[in-house]
Amino acid sequence: MASTHDESGGHETSLATTQSSSSDIPPSYFLGFRFSQSLWVNWNRLQTLEKWTELAIRPSTAEACHPADRHLFPSDPDHIDDIVALNRQCETVRSLLNQEISALNVETTEWEPYLVVRPSQIESAGLGLFFEGVDDNHVLPTGSILCYYAGHIHSHTSSRTLTDKSYLIWVCDDILVDPGPLPKIQARYINDPLNEDVINCRYVPDRKLKVRSAVVTTRPIFSGEELFVTYGEAYWNQQPIVGRPLNSSRDLKPHL
Repeated sequence: MASTHDESGGHETSLATTQSSSSDIPPSYFLGFRFSQSLWVNWNRLQTLEKWTELAIRPSTAEACHPADRHLFPSDPDHIDDIVALNRQCETVRSLLNQEISALNVETTEWEPYLVVRPSQIESAGLGLFFEGVDDNHVLPTGSILCYYAGHIHSHTSSRTLTDKSYLIWVCDDILVDPGPLPKIQARYINDPLNEDVINCRYVPDRKLKVRSAVVTTRPIFSGEELFVTYGEAYWNQQPIVGRPLNSSRDLKPHL
């Protein structure tokens, strides 16, 4: 687990002051990653700063801010907020949050031990994700949650600064995730065949966490099959390349 030291230089917020539960035992996972104090703190910092910047919901007092953010709170309540400074602080905290995410273990499912990364059946697509059961009779049932599409957390504004958006997807509201820098996220290897006949999975946004999507099977999947999902029209509209459709009868290798 990564260090829980607050790299911003401010004092850490205690778990007791940020967790609504009466228990002092921290959760095993937070935002889909192994819990760490700095992950918790910087997520709450970012939520406060984004509300302040985007919705003009200023914290009630300077003390309600994280110590490293209190310099942004105006001494005069009627003073106009420094939006440039707020935006800069938002991205500083987002960077700290994403650095922490990069260092933490990911929450996994019961099916992930059976998911294997190897060359895709789609020409020039690179790697793909396959289901390899314990034997040929091992089948993934319809509606199974295989893994989670998670990663660095972005807003629409911060996502514009990314040079590589090939893994970036929208989850909900103003939240997008980018697993591009995180090879440990298995869902990032699932390709879009641009052929509805061979799609066997779909993304289902996690309505509770709101920072990831589950990869869910849409039909039974047999051992040896490659997993496919549609990325959606919005994804392809922002890509500099044109995808190659996979022909179900010519390109797919039949499972045994």
